[in-house]
Amino acid sequence: MAAPSLPTPANPPPRGEPATPGSAAPRRGAVGHLRPRTLALLLFALVALYQVGTAGAPAIFDELSGQYAGATRGLLESGDWLVPSLNGVPRLQKPPLVYWLTAPSIAAFGNSTLAARLPTALMDLLLVVATASLGRRLYGARRAVAAAAVFATSLGAVLLGKLVMPEPFFSLGVLMTLLCAVRAVDEPAHAGRFALAAWACAALTCLSKGFHGLLFPAVILGGVAALSPASRPALRRLLRPAGPLLFLAIVAPWYLAIEARFPGYLTDNLWNEQMGHVLDHHWPDDSISTPLWRFWLQHALWWFPWALFVPAAFLARRAHPRAHAHPMAALPVVWLVVVGAGVSLSAQRQDYYGFAAFPAFALLLSRAFEEGPERRRRRVALAAPVALLLLLGVGGIVAWATDAIGGAERSHSFAARNSAAGTLTGLGADEWDRLQPLLLPASAALAAGAMLALAQLRRPGGSARVWPPVAASAGMLALCATYAMDTLSPSFSLAPIGAALRAQDPAARAPVVYDGPGHEGSSLAFYADAPLRWIDVPETEFAVRSRGIGRDRFTDGDAVEAGWRGGAALWLVVEESRLPIWQARLGGPLEIAARSGTRLLVASPGLRTELATAAPAD
Repeated sequence: MAAPSLPTPANPPPRGEPATPGSAAPRRGAVGHLRPRTLALLLFALVALYQVGTAGAPAIFDELSGQYAGATRGLLESGDWLVPSLNGVPRLQKPPLVYWLTAPSIAAFGNSTLAARLPTALMDLLLVVATASLGRRLYGARRAVAAAAVFATSLGAVLLGKLVMPEPFFSLGVLMTLLCAVRAVDEPAHAGRFALAAWACAALTCLSKGFHGLLFPAVILGGVAALSPASRPALRRLLRPAGPLLFLAIVAPWYLAIEARFPGYLTDNLWNEQMGHVLDHHWPDDSISTPLWRFWLQHALWWFPWALFVPAAFLARRAHPRAHAHPMAALPVVWLVVVGAGVSLSAQRQDYYGFAAFPAFALLLSRAFEEGPERRRRRVALAAPVALLLLLGVGGIVAWATDAIGGAERSHSFAARNSAAGTLTGLGADEWDRLQPLLLPASAALAAGAMLALAQLRRPGGSARVWPPVAASAGMLALCATYAMDTLSPSFSLAPIGAALRAQDPAARAPVVYDGPGHEGSSLAFYADAPLRWIDVPETEFAVRSRGIGRDRFTDGDAVEAGWRGGAALWLVVEESRLPIWQARLGGPLEIAARSGTRLLVASPGLRTELATAAPAD
């Protein structure tokens, strides 16, 4: 049976059929007799099991995760769904969609880590499904499944997917906007309907993080239209007035309502918050930008192990020319370039800003695993990264056996570990000791997957059989990485201190003072019931600067010292390295009530007396 050529957009391939030329048996999958649909269902089932099964681990981290989880709890407690607030301080830096989607989960399942992370886990699962759906339309069913597997098992998608933050929501919105545009090209008779759907998706994307939720898709689709005249008639439907009007109807109400409640918000949000991070005039400066070289170097880690196959993806295109191509086949290339350029040009970039382009990378890399002429250079291009994975696996086993990996003598402070690079370099020897057992299953999985991949490569059609064993080993690596995050979570979350507060002061009578900026202690807003105060925090939120709302949540060292010496009942959370400073200031040794990594919980003498008096009555 001859392999079918790629149908035109007016005649899309039937479900499950490849859209590109392949082997002589077009309905055979990449692994034995498994069809692409069967492989896809198996992949989605495993990803769903992982996402839901591990949603409760690790604990909610400080910074973004704590801010979003804590503000969602605040939204439910206040009943004000228009203005999410973190410990009474309105959070207006970002739009509210992430809070709105997380709140029902916490309301249904309680104030737990599982409930706070479940919506993010579902977004990650939908990203895998949507990546496969877009890949099937652009490149056929076989590449679609490979692309979904690449995305699902990339180390960055796993690690960043464990944080409660807008990125998974934003990335899914960008992906769905582009998928709607592709469907408009594929189905001209329904192009108007899909154009409206694209605008609706772009609107929800903007409500998840900001107006670059419209800018990114617009520039990407403009670039594709410039490269592909065949796509222009359908894409022009996106420019009809109904689409922008629908966009405004979805986005404008919240922004206008906030402007009415906090006059001047729109100007501050557009110029100071959104453009300020791009042009480096954001005030106050509340973030440290990741250097550009480090940002892109880290993607070798985020896209591990698949980044090793980038040369094979380029060679595959030359080794397997297409008889036909989808009019929007260049979409992932443009997508990756636009997001990469946008982040690179931004003056204030964070480690995770490239997440919106992860599906594009997965779609492009799937080219390496197309069936095609088994030329020598093609086999070498695939065998080389697989052999490197084998060496890494063997090296990891040796390192485990010889206990060759160690860290600093003491763990670095939380503030020094607020990036991927800082995390790796800031782990102490005791933390590395806890991670050491994970080296064996992770390394053994890499070695076993590599050996299976090499065996597949020796068989006819082996190019399309390489990715499943690599994906399986990457899946084991993902489980080990999740366990590692859970093991290290006390160093990045104040959940243990929150538990100690609930146990020792169940009535939540005493305020908790955090010695540092609010983003560092943000997980306390989720895990603790006591009122929170932060020392010497810059007023980053617009409502605080413009209206003074929430200013009472801030304090200073002099006020803490006066209250401490005056017999006030209060808790203090302090970095271990700063404990001697506070001991000197407060007049003596401080009794440690709980520990979370390098951060300590201490009680004032007045509070200890109060708790001791209340203990018999409790």
